Amino acid sequence: MKNRNIEMLLQFVENPSINLHQLANYLNVSTRSVRNDLIRLNSYLTENNLQNIQLNRDGTFTFDNEDVYSGLNLLQKSNLYEYHLSKEERESFMLERIMMNRQEVTLKDMCQMMCVSYSTAQSDLKSLKKTAEKYSLKLESQPYKGVQIIGSETDKRHLIFDELNQQLKLPDIHFTYGFAKIPEVICRYEQMQGTFLTDKSFVKLANYLTVIIIRIRNGFEIEKAEEVAEYKEDVDILSGFIKDEFQIEMSREENAKLSEILSKLRYTRKKAIENDTVMIQIFVRRFTENISKALHVDLTDDYILFSKLSFHVGSMINQEIIEPMNDSIINDLGERYIHTEAIVKNEINVLEELLERKITENEIKFIVLHVCAALERKDVSERNIRAVMVSNLSAGAIQCISGRLFRTFDISIIDVIPLHLVAHYNFANFDLILSDTHLNIPDKTCVQVSELLDWNQLANIYHAVGLILKPKKKAILSETVMGDIQEIAKHYRIDDPEGLMNELHKLLVNTAQNDVHDPEYYQQLPLSLLLPVSCIQLNLHAEDWRDSIRQCAEVLLKNGSITERYRNAMIAGIERNGPYVVLGNGFAVPHAGIDDGARRTGFAFAVLKNPVDYGSSLGKVKYVVCLSAVDAKSHMRAFMSLVNMISKEDFCSRLAKAASAQEIHDLIREYE
Repeated sequence: MKNRNIEMLLQFVENPSINLHQLANYLNVSTRSVRNDLIRLNSYLTENNLQNIQLNRDGTFTFDNEDVYSGLNLLQKSNLYEYHLSKEERESFMLERIMMNRQEVTLKDMCQMMCVSYSTAQSDLKSLKKTAEKYSLKLESQPYKGVQIIGSETDKRHLIFDELNQQLKLPDIHFTYGFAKIPEVICRYEQMQGTFLTDKSFVKLANYLTVIIIRIRNGFEIEKAEEVAEYKEDVDILSGFIKDEFQIEMSREENAKLSEILSKLRYTRKKAIENDTVMIQIFVRRFTENISKALHVDLTDDYILFSKLSFHVGSMINQEIIEPMNDSIINDLGERYIHTEAIVKNEINVLEELLERKITENEIKFIVLHVCAALERKDVSERNIRAVMVSNLSAGAIQCISGRLFRTFDISIIDVIPLHLVAHYNFANFDLILSDTHLNIPDKTCVQVSELLDWNQLANIYHAVGLILKPKKKAILSETVMGDIQEIAKHYRIDDPEGLMNELHKLLVNTAQNDVHDPEYYQQLPLSLLLPVSCIQLNLHAEDWRDSIRQCAEVLLKNGSITERYRNAMIAGIERNGPYVVLGNGFAVPHAGIDDGARRTGFAFAVLKNPVDYGSSLGKVKYVVCLSAVDAKSHMRAFMSLVNMISKEDFCSRLAKAASAQEIHDLIREYE
């Protein structure tokens, strides 16, 4: 629209170095909207014999300052009728007004609002009628009654979501209709569920919730919808927030439709659609082992690769990844990409077995980028600077950026969040914030970067690293625990470090067993803290593999880590999916899904008197390690440590000779 184009030209005049993301952020629209506005703006400049504004590949703009200033003066002086909305914008505007107003809107009203002639509006209405027919709807315009859409409310919802929100033709309409609280509601839902939307999907959901509230208040409710069962819990939480904030009671059909909407959105960090996250991690581990052997590079100790690839593969279970890969990233990697891609393709059958489908060429590209990023950071043994990335780029692109930062600086990208989450995110434990848009966060060093990471951006990062100097270590313990540590320290001499360390270890074990509210805490814990001596059993006699799980898991049941339902689910999972829990060297790691009754993250370890047959080609099982998984992350570091241990011959050899639970525990502490 005219006002937004004036704002764009004003920004070019006042801030010539502004880039695409900064401009979109300033205008509070998507980058796609800016690109579309630029097309129309350049048409206007061409009509007035002025040079066009060029959008470069790196997101910067090139333009003639005098021509931009002249265009601004012309546009500010022009008559509204000389600068119209595009046809697509007018149709979107008409549809929004028809659907969102309690009273009928006449064609004359819309002519005045859009500043177009009556004949233009009639032409747009004919086009809108054809669109409505695709959804089994009829659009009518009658004297004194205005323009109406005739048909079921279900079909109307399909129309407004698919035709408007899918292309983001109505950016942030919740603000237009005075529902500024909707983003807060969505953020509360995201935080509670640990499920985070991309920025575009965030806007889509906000717009659809606006539609729900207005349509229900106007007396229109959906007639029928098929519930997507996987999103029932999400819908219950989200509809509860809507009820509390807007006093809207949603029917069963409305909730079912909302579950369908949620299933169509895209997420930057999404709970695995499949309940069994450990199963995904086991297959990812096997895949990593195979490519490590083929590459002659051990990637099994790369926690970033293990965690990011696990989440990435988990997102592929429910839907194929169709987002195209940026070829410039592939070209930048050169021979390394070509070599890695060939090896990944040879070993991809491991992940295809998990997904039960062929993995597409496009999906393979993203997996290859994860591996390439791991290779780039392989030569770096320790990283000091903790960074968070604020971006809506693809996971593969972010992994590539991460790899370059590993190669050049002491930087670990610990987390990646979308832009809309910034206001609600805790940055306290991070030294550096990287973002593809301009950010200003108090007391934090922020650096703007792009997918290409040019020399100017690298120089800015270098400067930021210099300012950070000695990074602070992350405090993962509460003030209460730190107080307990100080009390313990009073009773030990400086020449008795072993006694002090043993007491501190006992305290941390107790904290790990009782503090279930801080997943950040769990993610830092080693295996020895999640597997205390009391959870290690020797010479266990088991009748068969089912009995080995029941007996091993008994200690987790008694200490409250799991319910009986979880123990039964561990057995049912193997009956359903086969003995994939057998990892070799006589080890099996039974587990269940994160919604099957786990109460606290924990491990139990059992040495069987006689090995039992799980039906695996890897042989019988002598060591059973039951895992209680409450989410996809809390156990991951300890689980990775366990799998790395049991792949070492010297560890297995010493384990076979261990004669007590304490010896086994000490051995684990030594190798983790």
